[in-house]
Amino acid sequence: MQDKNGKVIAYSAYNPNTGKNIIMKPEELTIFKGLVENNLMYSFENATNYQIPQVTL
Repeated sequence: MQDKNGKVIAYSAYNPNTGKNIIMKPEELTIFKGLVENNLMYSFENATNYQIPQVTL
């Protein structure tokens, strides 16, 4: 999600297990991504289909 000036204020992703959207602030996503990468020993940047969808309000 972006504010009226185009600055990213949150990221949104659909969770098919719950049928709901997950919304995270950029700093929360960075922490979450780091935890997942450390636990799985996997880097999202090296994945070919890695994209974070952005929604403009």
